[in-house]
Amino acid sequence: MPVAEQQRYYDTYQGASDEFLPDGRPKPGGCSGEARALVYGDIAYKPAWSLSQLESDVDSRLRADSHIKSVYAQWAACLQRAGYPRFADPAEAVGYAEYFHNPVGNKAPRVVPPGGPWPPAEAKRKEVDLAVADATCADETGLRDAVRSAWDKAVEEVVAQHETKIFAWRDELAAALRRAQDALRSQ
Repeated sequence: MPVAEQQRYYDTYQGASDEFLPDGRPKPGGCSGEARALVYGDIAYKPAWSLSQLESDVDSRLRADSHIKSVYAQWAACLQRAGYPRFADPAEAVGYAEYFHNPVGNKAPRVVPPGGPWPPAEAKRKEVDLAVADATCADETGLRDAVRSAWDKAVEEVVAQHETKIFAWRDELAAALRRAQDALRSQ
């Protein structure tokens, strides 16, 4: 598509607005902004509170759990004995494996495999080897059961703490859905 046509599409879809939301973000423009304003009202982007806050709170509790810290340390030591770096947590091991296939670029994670990326067959072998070592260490340390148990406890605590917000959020979403359905019916 020619650049001028791309700009016309962008302006129509998401165009600029001179208005701002209460939190200082620019109010969405174009037909996308109109639809969001119709469905969500003044908040325009999304409801004021969302599950991302719950996830963040649960994750914080999980990371602060002393038993989980101990299990992660045991798991990391096991992987280190298998010839891998000492990972902070399983997410870091996943990030490490991505760089078997991809160049690091300018946003390197804390731990990067030296010498990569490798040709696809070799990268896949390295990834499988790490996955097997990871699973073996998870079995040996009881990582999966520990995380599942701590996760369930953290979810229960966070849901209890935010119960009022969760119900208000549910009500906000239900109202937004009704507005969207009404708008579609009227077309």
